[in-house]
Amino acid sequence: MKYLLCFLGGIFFALGFPSALAESLFITPLIGVLLLFYFLEQSPLKTRLMLVLLFCLGLNLCGYYWLPKTLQIFGELPFLISHIISLLFALIILPQYIAYALLIPYAKKFTLFLQEKVKINSPSFPIFVQAFILILLENFIPQQFPSHLGHPWIGLGEHLGLAPFLGIPVFSFVSYIFIFALIHYLRRKKHSLLSYAVIFIFIVLNPLLVKSPSQETKNFHVRISQANVGNYLKLESEKGDLDSVEKVMTLFKNLAAEPYLLGKQKADIVIWSETSFPYSLNSNNLKSNIMTTPNIFKEIMNTSGAEFLTGGYDQKSNQKDWFEREYNAVFFFNRSLGLSDVYHKHILIPFGETLPFGPLNSYLSRFLQNIAFFSKGEKFPLFQTQDNFTFITPVCYELLYADFIRNYLMANDRPADIIINLTNDSWYEEPEPQQHLFLTRWRALEYSIPVIRSTNTGITTLIMPNGKLGPTLGINKRENLDMIVKISKRGRTFYEQYGFWSMWVIFFFLCLITKFNFWK
Repeated sequence: MKYLLCFLGGIFFALGFPSALAESLFITPLIGVLLLFYFLEQSPLKTRLMLVLLFCLGLNLCGYYWLPKTLQIFGELPFLISHIISLLFALIILPQYIAYALLIPYAKKFTLFLQEKVKINSPSFPIFVQAFILILLENFIPQQFPSHLGHPWIGLGEHLGLAPFLGIPVFSFVSYIFIFALIHYLRRKKHSLLSYAVIFIFIVLNPLLVKSPSQETKNFHVRISQANVGNYLKLESEKGDLDSVEKVMTLFKNLAAEPYLLGKQKADIVIWSETSFPYSLNSNNLKSNIMTTPNIFKEIMNTSGAEFLTGGYDQKSNQKDWFEREYNAVFFFNRSLGLSDVYHKHILIPFGETLPFGPLNSYLSRFLQNIAFFSKGEKFPLFQTQDNFTFITPVCYELLYADFIRNYLMANDRPADIIINLTNDSWYEEPEPQQHLFLTRWRALEYSIPVIRSTNTGITTLIMPNGKLGPTLGINKRENLDMIVKISKRGRTFYEQYGFWSMWVIFFFLCLITKFNFWK
């Protein structure tokens, strides 16, 4: 029975994220994880691992059922092979829970050791330790698609005042406290009053700490061209097929020709999505010689009177062979038609843009023709428009990683005004684009910053600093999204400055309360 319940628990966890069954059910992940951990605590190692794998299988089948189709299209794999690989994804989908299943006996011994050493008798202490261990695992074990227990809280985004202070970790932390407090009651028929108090204070503080939006704002007029270029056409254009290139560029030209009518005659910036331009460019040449700027870019800028941001491919200097010869890049051109700066993507998708095998990648690349093998970026440029707005440009799913975005923001002395995220989700079936967008909303909330999201096939949108969505273009629409982004002077949030370190302070504060019986 417990095996079936843990499998169902994985399905409940998946329902906290967008799926074919629901947009997001806030409460179901709590129920799912409660079922899993209730049985894990009393089980031997082999059983614990089996329970976690069944949980992950339920999550995989309900939340990531789009993977086989993606593997068939993107990896050109046969139907049977793609489904087998998709099932194997359950082995790595939640590595933090597999690690926790392995660590349970050691965590218990460590907790007892601390209790004896510092003489803590509070039943809340083990609950706090277990919850903290789990958020450590969540935040420091690499995940292909980050799935944290705190993520579904984003549905209450505009009421989450603690997010800019403590980020998503505190929402996972309190969720785990809630789960372990319930397990404590179910097993011992005793309440952990301090745990309940922490949950109550957390719920009360969130709306109280919501910051009112600044009334002093400047208008940033933006045009995003969602060209909706299909995968086949995109691949053929990147291979150099002239007819395909002409079709792609015609789509963008037609969008550029449409009038911009939001409060003024011209946009401040025109944005194209990730890898929109099919030909490889050389940023060094572009910076030194304005004549090397592609004619279509000049035409777009002359027509719109705007600055121009696009995804594309940047050649690596002094690279003789084809392995890691290019970067997945973002190019920013000023109104003088010259290249202002370029960003190279840092976090590459395993089995799509690189392989996770380090020095073996070069050898394996000779046999794997369907992987791009991009070079990894190293710099964190801060872009600045001629109207003095600043922005950073993480590419695609880089925006899912809070620590990476924090490092990018903190790498520059001046706080960025905006995040502009270029994405291409055209390889994926629904609901992957909805899941991708769902997770990215946390970055706007944690750093109190507007996020402009430009995609090839949707979902193109504005995420406001409170996590809510602004103007939006849905999937498979070929349109311009013209919008006015309200930009206010932005200071760095507490979470932006201190990251996960703030959670250590919270944890030690709770330990002090349990030690000195302040609650009593």
